[in-house]
Amino acid sequence: MTKKRKFRQIAAYVLGAVTAVAILALGMACTAEEEKEKIVFADLNWESAEIQTRIAGYILEHGYGYPVENVVADTTSQFPAFENDDVHVSMEVWVDNIEDVYNDAVAAGSIVPAGVTLPDNWQGWVIPKYVKDANPGLVSVTDIPDYQDVFVTPDSNGKARFVTCIPGWG
Repeated sequence: MTKKRKFRQIAAYVLGAVTAVAILALGMACTAEEEKEKIVFADLNWESAEIQTRIAGYILEHGYGYPVENVVADTTSQFPAFENDDVHVSMEVWVDNIEDVYNDAVAAGSIVPAGVTLPDNWQGWVIPKYVKDANPGLVSVTDIPDYQDVFVTPDSNGKARFVTCIPGWG
């Protein structure tokens, strides 16, 4: 990833975080004398969501005086937490991974989409270039059965090992 693209990606994260924080602050406005309600973030287990959560939480806490809490969650567990009012904000949702759950939550009114933070996101499977160079016919995930031996590891008992996302991502 080029430095320029990385900078744009970080800037997009920060802009998304600031936008979400501004929306929250406007929606929860109160006078200085009032005790402010705690804002609970879904503390998601990947870096882009973690940085957005920390930035938004810092702004709300230090800029607006709201107490902030982060509750461990993942892609799917955050939705019941919204329904139960255990979580108030999620800084990043990968809708493609859980489209039905997401759409149901929007329809039920348990979440309100507040904007897009990663407009150029991409999801897919990749293989190292050296694997592709050694196996030019391997062009799709559907080709894996023909190349099973390429993905065998010492502890996979002769079966192909598929490395995917961490548990909880959908």
